[in-house]
Amino acid sequence: MMDALSHLLDDVHFSGAEYLYVNALQNWQFHLAKQTVFYIVLTGEAKLSVSHQLHTLSAGNIVFMPYGAAHCFFFFFFSTPIKQ
Repeated sequence: MMDALSHLLDDVHFSGAEYLYVNALQNWQFHLAKQTVFYIVLTGEAKLSVSHQLHTLSAGNIVFMPYGAAHCFFFFFFSTPIKQ
């Protein structure tokens, strides 16, 4: 029996994949644009900035970003980007 996330991911057909596992203890951030991505927060807290709106994410949150939606995923906004 599949859970809801497994059903959703089974319906989405990716043409390629890149996986990032961030196990951060310090300040961090990265920017991604022109990609369809999703984030799953396993533990702790993170921030997501989209169109000048700030969202706080915590353990258990899942966010899907559509293709071309420029955004910044971070813990501390003034840190140096990991990927741009």
